[in-house]
Amino acid sequence: MMTRHRASVLLLPIALGICLGLPGATRGQSVRTAAGLEARLVVRTGDPAPAAARFGSRFDGIATPPGGLAFIDGAGSALFLKSDGEVRALAYAGQRCAGGETIASLVHVAAGPDGTLAFYALLADRRQGIFRIGRGDDAPEKVVLTQDVVNLRDGPATVNFIYPPIVDGAGAVLASMVFSEVPGGILRFPIGTEPQVVIESGDVLGPGLFGLPGASPAVNAGGRIAFSALLETGESVLAGLAPGEGPVVLAFFPVPTGPSSPFLISIPPAINDAGQVAFLLVESGAIRLRRVSDGLSSLLARPGASAPGGGTFTEIIEFPPAIDPAGNVLFAARRSNGRQGFYVASPPIAVLVEEGQTAGPAGSLVRVETRPTSGAAAVLGADGTFHFAAEATAASGIFTRNGGATDLQLNGDDPIPHPRFVSFLDTRVPSGGGGPSLAPGGLMIFDARVTGGSRGLFTRDRSGEIRVAAFDGEPAPGGGRYFGNRFAFHSIIESGRLAFLGQESGEGAPSGIALFYDSIDGGSIRRVVETETLPPLGPGPGVGATDRLKAAPSRVNRLGEIAVPIVQADNTSVLMGYDGTTLFRIAGPGDAAPEGGTFATAFTGSLFTGQPVPPSLDDTGRVWFGAQRSTGETALYTSRPGPGGGDPPARVLGAGDDVEGGRLSPFELQALEVDAAGRIAFQAIYNDEFDFADFLAGGGPASRLVARFDAVLDRGFVLSVLPLLAFVDEGRVGYGVRLFDGSEMILAREPGSGGDPVILVSSGDPSPDGGAYLAFGAGIRMPGRLASDGGGAIALAAATTAGPEAIVFFGRANTAPTADAGSDLTAECAGPEGTVVTLDGGASSDPDGDALQYRWTGPFGEAAGPRPGVTLPLGVSIVTLVVEDGRMASAPDHVRVEVRDTLAPSIAAVATPSLLWPPDGRFVEVTLGIQVTDRCDPAPRVVLRDVALGDRGAGRPGAAFTGASVGMDDRLVSLRADRSGSGTGRSYTLIYDATDGSGNTSRATASVLVPHDRGQ
Repeated sequence: MMTRHRASVLLLPIALGICLGLPGATRGQSVRTAAGLEARLVVRTGDPAPAAARFGSRFDGIATPPGGLAFIDGAGSALFLKSDGEVRALAYAGQRCAGGETIASLVHVAAGPDGTLAFYALLADRRQGIFRIGRGDDAPEKVVLTQDVVNLRDGPATVNFIYPPIVDGAGAVLASMVFSEVPGGILRFPIGTEPQVVIESGDVLGPGLFGLPGASPAVNAGGRIAFSALLETGESVLAGLAPGEGPVVLAFFPVPTGPSSPFLISIPPAINDAGQVAFLLVESGAIRLRRVSDGLSSLLARPGASAPGGGTFTEIIEFPPAIDPAGNVLFAARRSNGRQGFYVASPPIAVLVEEGQTAGPAGSLVRVETRPTSGAAAVLGADGTFHFAAEATAASGIFTRNGGATDLQLNGDDPIPHPRFVSFLDTRVPSGGGGPSLAPGGLMIFDARVTGGSRGLFTRDRSGEIRVAAFDGEPAPGGGRYFGNRFAFHSIIESGRLAFLGQESGEGAPSGIALFYDSIDGGSIRRVVETETLPPLGPGPGVGATDRLKAAPSRVNRLGEIAVPIVQADNTSVLMGYDGTTLFRIAGPGDAAPEGGTFATAFTGSLFTGQPVPPSLDDTGRVWFGAQRSTGETALYTSRPGPGGGDPPARVLGAGDDVEGGRLSPFELQALEVDAAGRIAFQAIYNDEFDFADFLAGGGPASRLVARFDAVLDRGFVLSVLPLLAFVDEGRVGYGVRLFDGSEMILAREPGSGGDPVILVSSGDPSPDGGAYLAFGAGIRMPGRLASDGGGAIALAAATTAGPEAIVFFGRANTAPTADAGSDLTAECAGPEGTVVTLDGGASSDPDGDALQYRWTGPFGEAAGPRPGVTLPLGVSIVTLVVEDGRMASAPDHVRVEVRDTLAPSIAAVATPSLLWPPDGRFVEVTLGIQVTDRCDPAPRVVLRDVALGDRGAGRPGAAFTGASVGMDDRLVSLRADRSGSGTGRSYTLIYDATDGSGNTSRATASVLVPHDRGQ
């Protein structure tokens, strides 16, 4: 029976949406929060990243448009096209579309014979979408999104779920989808016209009615479609549909009655130009490969069947099959020898690509990607060439196999053109080990993933410039290269000193986690100490490996000190201190505990979960840390250590202590912060339900800040506290909560004031990237931290509907000051060591009237104050001024200062001897004493310019002098003792020039006389 046919269907709204890479928001853009804070965007997904990123070995999708290779990197961060030897990004995470949609990640790519590409993406607002890129068109066009409305037979239907797309020979996109109001259908989206229904719920399909699509469809060059579907009565079918015809059932499967019943899985079928269809089926609990040809279904491959070369197949992998014009079927499988790869069922079955095969200069294949995260990392091209992602012994990337040759087409070590930031919230980092760290004056360090999935640490200076601090694959001081997935617990102080945990990979590299110490100004990174020994890094990506970390260092304090636990071989920890030069012990196993007995381990955090919490170190060098005694009790201790010893530890609070509303039993910490006054904010278990709550201690029993079931104004009740805790300023503590309705918020309150908390920011509030906040790096994404400068400014990483992720800076509403470094200056050189010049920044201003701090930088280093005197060298110097109002820094302003030298050197010359006698014609050596000084040049150049002769032509024939090197610094000449028989005698005048480094010249002369007679 023919299906009820409709030519087209209207999507509401269907306005064309082009993704142009519009930023939508820029660094520094701000919005005002309800609490009066100014939220400013620091960096968001999609911003250019100053990193040398590379593709790596993993990919999430491959497609082959004519003359090119399209692929999605393993992190799902961008869609690339390699064509004519050039690689360029066609779409990327963070890309903003004209309709307001922002791409969060890319999942699947498909190519049509005309060069049209279609890709499936997740959006920042958590919708799904399909986008199309025409041949030669760099701007992705929106095809359809979830929450779009489709006007079907029974009225409007809202798109609820979309399967990955395919592209037919005309460049039209086909997609299976599920609706909210009706079960589902398959739609076709031609270029430039309204979408068409292929089949929808209620259409006749074999013995029943179409209910739901089972997966993405497949299409051949003639437009014939193959698809799987669930009938309204529960049976499943594999069907084909030719243009202008009704659907034909190719295989029928009854409603499953037990675990052995056959059923189709959600893997797309494949169809060739002859109409033959290959598909995967689960039967007797195992996946099998089948082919339908001329109405007959045949089994091609199954677990237990003989594999080529010996052994058997142990698993047919859930990878979309492909079928060539001759009916040969490509599939993925694992063999009994442990290898996996791609095989061709003709029959018989032959190996196409398998682990252990040689791949030319790339070596042997050690891993063939048959299980990508989302898309299909292998594709059979129209010309029969097979493209696949793999790792080999000498190179990794995307390979091609044509005939019997395997070639590397894209090397994973190739640099990514124009990388961008992708994510600031990383599930692989321990709670509190990632996110931004903030210092007074606006300095910041944060961790981020970039295009391709590599991860690094980045700094943001006072001017807003973002630079790499350490990046995946860069050389590290231990002799290896940084392994990006292990960066954690980074911090920075206002002087620019920074520290972080990291690990190195590579042959000969140390295997353990280590503390690294550096400066934002590019000083030499030091590998201070290994904090934890871990197994050597393998070839895999290390997913989740960082969660094993047990060493969490404190932040760097203003003295440049840091407290760092070191995990020992017996799994206990000793707490060490480092002051930038010396590493010294603070506390550890065997040390005397203040309550009696000894410490068993110095570990701050939750012993139950194994999650470390950084100890707290204030700016005077006092440290607060957790420890367990040999008797089993745990507590928080404080000490003021130093290289030469220090105060013994004192117990602050711990297991068994009463707190407001409960008791610390057991004593398990999830967050810890201490302010300048010694007040302690901490998150700990306090009741028999093992709920965590936030508390404040200092000078008395710990008072509760927030706990589960507490009401937050009229917004609802707290479901859980988040591990986000910081002192916002001298009077308030900031903390994060999740309410029962799923919303999250950052609150602040002044303990003891009796007032309600202030909501600093809440999910749903407008974010400065043009969207709204979704989450603050908590819950399933827990690595974030609440960064504070202690003066009222905070920063955090957040998921937003437009970011999709961003780092946001919050501070009191404020306008940035303006720096004015004054007019260009000239000054006369005062001496070789430089000239003191008075700078003038007095015209700098702040719109809010705040007091300004002045920071001048130049050849002299740094100087402070509005009108400092600085020493500048001879020549032109560019001096930079940045002013700060305590919350924000100005853009830099520059002044050109030229120190000139306009004064010539002082020179005097004396000849010895100055009188030659007797005039017997001999040559006499004359030495010239030259004295020269210059204000700025300590060694002016001296040259003999000329030797002038009086009484010329008289006397004996021949030269009057010898050995005079004119134009050189010659201070020894030979003059002839001769003169005429009449007159007053002969005179020699030696002329010398002195020239300083600025080109100023002065002259001196010295005279030598040969008198007429002895008495003259």
